[in-house]
Amino acid sequence: MHALVSMPDPVRSHGAWVTLCVSTAVGVLSQPSAPPLSGLLIGATFAGGFLLVSALAVGARKLWARLFKGASLSAAAGALGLLSCSDPRWLWVLALAAAAALIALVAARHAGVLSATALCASLAPLTLSGAAIALANRASVFEAAALFIALWSFSCWRSLAVARSLRGLGPDARGELRARGLREAAYAAAWGGCVTLVGVGL
Repeated sequence: MHALVSMPDPVRSHGAWVTLCVSTAVGVLSQPSAPPLSGLLIGATFAGGFLLVSALAVGARKLWARLFKGASLSAAAGALGLLSCSDPRWLWVLALAAAAALIALVAARHAGVLSATALCASLAPLTLSGAAIALANRASVFEAAALFIALWSFSCWRSLAVARSLRGLGPDARGELRARGLREAAYAAAWGGCVTLVGVGL
């Protein structure tokens, strides 16, 4: 655990939260006939999981408090999601997300947080939120998989492009980074809207 202490705190990554929120929104909105509450609860389950895994990344500095918060949020929201009569198949997606998160941690430790493997693996749990919500709302496995691939591939593309640009920036480029972050958030929202429209059409 101590070897991961020097890793950046994932919770401070606005891009990660944007990706999770967009994926959750797409999952909810792509099934307009389903009640949104169960989808939002599942999104909260993934948010709790993100907090839990981030505790492993930052190490002992914030480990126990964040582990407790993440586990509590994930367990409470997940239980309520199941009680809301959602299709329990989404739990399989949650298990896949947990496995991908652990792979991301190992890749970040050995290859760096900006490596392609670490970035793509870390985006999988965030974008799987939309697929989990789709399955919970009784979408087919094909529809859920298509949703995940559309969100994950776009997020990987944009994140890898940003990672390349970060390597060429100096230490005093905060303004440029902030502007870049806002643009990327807008791109993610726009793509999420497109995926939602296609998902509703299906």
